[in-house]
Amino acid sequence: MKADSVEAGDGQDSVEFSRLVTVEDLKPGVIERSFSPNTEESEALAQRFGVTAVRSVTADVVLRRKGRSHIIVLEGRLKAEVEQPCVVTLEPVTETLDEQFVLRFTLDPAKAGDPAKAGDLAKAGPESAESAGSEIVIDPEADDPPEPAGPRGIDVGEAVAQQLSVAINPYPRAQGLASRGEVFSSGGPDDAESDDDETSENSGKVNPFAVLEALKSGEKDGKD
Repeated sequence: MKADSVEAGDGQDSVEFSRLVTVEDLKPGVIERSFSPNTEESEALAQRFGVTAVRSVTADVVLRRKGRSHIIVLEGRLKAEVEQPCVVTLEPVTETLDEQFVLRFTLDPAKAGDPAKAGDLAKAGPESAESAGSEIVIDPEADDPPEPAGPRGIDVGEAVAQQLSVAINPYPRAQGLASRGEVFSSGGPDDAESDDDETSENSGKVNPFAVLEALKSGEKDGKD
């Protein structure tokens, strides 16, 4: 793939990690791009995601356009290393990510986000279906409607940044700590406390609530 074949910062000025593939470049065929953020962009991405640091990101994307179709299919893979504090101990936790994704864009703004016009979910729109007296059939396994390409092209850097944002673990935990799901698997802290009581009884471990109850009973017997 072409490495860093698009210049940094040539897309939207407000985007932290911009790599623009221009409309002029989006001709029928295949376009390949490989790129990584520079130091300033990595720091900006870390601030955007609310993490301590984005240590590394590498992205490989392929854009495909068949014939005169207005649809552009973007297939991508990103690898990243992100550091953020543990939600329990605040110790630094490093997460290694390897994600693949597929996105669809359209060069025709009139068809962006419209599954009927894009031919994804239905053969006709709601008005046509009503006039024909038929129901609208939606295929849950069909592709999502395509997103509109920008007026200047497709910002593949921003597309990668959005995928990275979704992939980052929102509840990082230091090694050896139970996950959020394990601690509250029964629905909440109260359930977790009940599970701890049962586990203590079955495993022979001292239950702090049982010890407290025993002390109270001892004090009561002493008074009697």
